[in-house]
Amino acid sequence: FTAYYTPIIKVNEHANQDYLYPIYRRPKKWVGRLPSRAEIDGAGKLKNRALELAYAANPVDLYYMQLQGSGYVEFPSGKKQLLAYDGSNHHPYRSIETFALNRPDFEISSVTIDGIKSFLDRFPHFQDTLLFHNPSYIFFKPKQSLPSGAVGATLQQQISIAVDKKHIPLGSCLLA
Repeated sequence: FTAYYTPIIKVNEHANQDYLYPIYRRPKKWVGRLPSRAEIDGAGKLKNRALELAYAANPVDLYYMQLQGSGYVEFPSGKKQLLAYDGSNHHPYRSIETFALNRPDFEISSVTIDGIKSFLDRFPHFQDTLLFHNPSYIFFKPKQSLPSGAVGATLQQQISIAVDKKHIPLGSCLLA
């Protein structure tokens, strides 16, 4: 099990030189298999389809919000909005942290969020290689309520945990 983490990332309503990375809602009328992360973020397969909810300044912040399944976005006005999970592209999840540890050319000291950010600050030319290793992509929708977990219950700070339901049944009561 792991703790939930609900990130807050800086965004803008429109793309500009500081906010380049779109946060997408799920395409409702897509025919065929949805594109991979590399096709979405690298090749722009969802661009100009009116799916953009906002634009992030940092693709790593967006990646970790996708990994968590929800997060808050903060606009320049100070307004915050919860973006909740709205499905995935159904591609398999691949850990960028494991990938980074197994690359001899990646001299990475820590595979925490801060460690990954620090590594990419020093070696920005590895950003696409690292992020595109995980083809899974999460879509979001605006939500007015607090973040909720897999059973639909509101997440409680310092109490709620994320579990792998193959090992721990959802709704279990645990002591840690």
